[in-house]
Amino acid sequence: MQSPLKLITESRTYQIFNFRSLPLYALQQYVAQVLEDYSNDFELKVLQSGNWITITDETYETHIINSVSPLVYINYWNTPSIIRVQTYNLATAAKHSNWDVRIHKIAQQIKNANPDIIGIQEACRNPNLGADSMTNFISKIFGSSILNKARERNMLDELLELLPEYPYHYSHESMIYKNGSTEGIAIISRYPIIDVRTAQLTKALGDSEERACLKVTIKHPKKIFSVFNTHMTYDPKGQLKQAQDILNFMNEENDGTPQILLGDMNIRKYYELPSRLLEGKYLFKSSKGGLIDSWKNGNMEGDGLTFPSWRPKERLDRIYFRNIEAPPICEVCGYGESEKIWASDHCSVYADFILSIC
Repeated sequence: MQSPLKLITESRTYQIFNFRSLPLYALQQYVAQVLEDYSNDFELKVLQSGNWITITDETYETHIINSVSPLVYINYWNTPSIIRVQTYNLATAAKHSNWDVRIHKIAQQIKNANPDIIGIQEACRNPNLGADSMTNFISKIFGSSILNKARERNMLDELLELLPEYPYHYSHESMIYKNGSTEGIAIISRYPIIDVRTAQLTKALGDSEERACLKVTIKHPKKIFSVFNTHMTYDPKGQLKQAQDILNFMNEENDGTPQILLGDMNIRKYYELPSRLLEGKYLFKSSKGGLIDSWKNGNMEGDGLTFPSWRPKERLDRIYFRNIEAPPICEVCGYGESEKIWASDHCSVYADFILSIC
C-alpha cells in the first residue's frame, strides 16, 4: 500500500489517500474540501533541498506524484502561523509501572493537546523492561537469548508508533546504566529538523545522573527557529550551574532567531534562583539570561503546578522563550486521576507561539 499524502497546517495533520491519480488543480480542490476552506487564500508547499517551495504544474509530478512519502504544508499568504510547543516527562518505565497502559494515555493526551513540537524527558531504552514470571518461564523453555530479545523495549519508539503525525524526531541518551538500559531526552516534530546539537551539563555533586541539553533547528515554512529540551538535576545548587550551561549553549547562536527552551527543570518553590538566572533577574558568575517564562507571561491567575500530576505541588515543567512574540496561551494538561491512576507522574505544559512572516 502506498503511503498517503500528509498535509500539515496550524497544529493539524491531514492525510489524503489515492492522491497520485489527481492532477494539481484537483488536489487543490480536494485540499480545500478537507480544510473546509474554499477561499483559495493558500498554496501548497513542499520541502526541497532544505527549502520550502511552492508546488507548480512543473514540480507536481517530481515532488508529489513520484515522492515516496510526500509531506505538504498549507501556506496562507500574508498570515502569521501559530505553533504549539509541548514538554512532557514520560515517567521512565524503568522506575514506574504500567507502561503498556500509560503509553496509550500519553499518546491520547498529546493528540488532545495537538502540539507541533514536543520535548520528551525520561525516555527509557531498557533490555530488561517488562520481565515477569511469564517471560522467565519462556526463558527456561526457549533460552535466555530469546527472552532478552523479546524484552528489549524503547519508550520513544513505541510512543512514535502511536503518533505517526510526527515524522521528525531526534533523541539523546544522556544517562547510560550498567545493566545496559539508557534514559534520555528527545524532540519530535511535525516539521523537518535540519540541525541537531547537544551540550553536556555540569554534573551536580548531589546527583549521580548525567544531564544534557538537546537543541534542534526546525525548518518551518514561515521561519527557522530553535527548540532546546533539557532535564535538569534535582539538586538545587547543581541546577544553578546547569542553568548557566544552558544559557551559554543558547547564547552561542543567539542571532535573533526565535529560541524556545522547555523541559523538566526540577526547579522547586523554595529555590527559584535557577529560574531567576534564566530570566535575567539574577547574576551568577557573570551569567545573566534574558528568557521569558511562558506561564508567567500568559497567565494572570493560577500557579502552573505540574508535579505530582494527581495533586500538583511544584512547577517542575516549564517553557521559556526569547526572540519570538510572547505566547497568547500557556496551559497545563495531563492531570492524573488519582495517586494510582495516571499517564505520567508529571503534568504536561504547552504554549502557543506566533511565527511572523519572514
